Amino acid sequence: MVVVAALFCGLSVANDSVSLPGPSAAVNSVNSIAAVVNDDVVLTSELNAAIAEAKSESKQAGVPLPGDAQQISQTILKQLIYNKLQLQLAKRMKVTVSDEDVTNAISSIAARQNISVDQLKTEVESRGMGYEAFKDKIKDQVIVSKLQQQAIGHDVSVSAQDEANAKTVLQEKANSQIKYDVVDVLIALPSSATEAQIAAANKTSAAIQKQLQQPDVSLDDIKGADVNDLGWVASDALPSIFLDKLKDMKSGQVSKAIQAGNGIHILKLVGRKGSDVKVTNKQVQDLAYQMQFNKELTTWLKKLYSQSYIQIMTSSHD
Repeated sequence: MVVVAALFCGLSVANDSVSLPGPSAAVNSVNSIAAVVNDDVVLTSELNAAIAEAKSESKQAGVPLPGDAQQISQTILKQLIYNKLQLQLAKRMKVTVSDEDVTNAISSIAARQNISVDQLKTEVESRGMGYEAFKDKIKDQVIVSKLQQQAIGHDVSVSAQDEANAKTVLQEKANSQIKYDVVDVLIALPSSATEAQIAAANKTSAAIQKQLQQPDVSLDDIKGADVNDLGWVASDALPSIFLDKLKDMKSGQVSKAIQAGNGIHILKLVGRKGSDVKVTNKQVQDLAYQMQFNKELTTWLKKLYSQSYIQIMTSSHD
């Protein structure tokens, strides 16, 4: 369940955009306040709760949080400060959202996780957060999102190059979902191979291709080459010269000879998991816009931060 992602997804784009000032020695002993943000504060209890939630989500997802304990604390404190700054500005600008907006946002969170709203509520409460508190946090997130759109949405422009970059990102992500079960046979050649050595290697590769095409062939029967059963390998972990061949092959097929720096490779595709995902123009346009939006958002948050009174009251949290 991705409660933390839901609560902080509007803040994470700016994690590294501004360095927090150092702790104030004069007030470092005031451990009930983590930071002063203009006329508001981030309480130590808020920070500790956010850190605990992030650690819980990280553990469940099996993905460790980046950095040591102090770096994690600094990152989450920065997120909380950005949130305070934006909510303060939204209040001054009279940005509001309806109950329907909040309900729709919660429904979207549940839909992305393929669960019902009632199941989402149960999961939230199982983690010790009251559902009303959860709704309040989602409301704040929706307000922040609306504020960001009003502040910078009109400044975002997308070029053809931006769309090309977005398409590359999407295609790489789609490709990473495909896995191949591959046997790689290498007829090794020295970097300064003679014509005779190359001719012999080509003759050997032709014979091995025929062997590999036999349905009952045993890898132990392959002679004159290094046979490496790679097993299941994600496409993004394969060399491009291999992937270029494998993506057009069907299970059981054997590739033509592949010339490489260390010799001649022959691939046999034993199996394939996943399917090719076609990247749509709308996906490309949406991601290109979001990437440019995030750049504008980072610049805007830096400016908002620099114009505000921020005082960090403590340097570390466990």
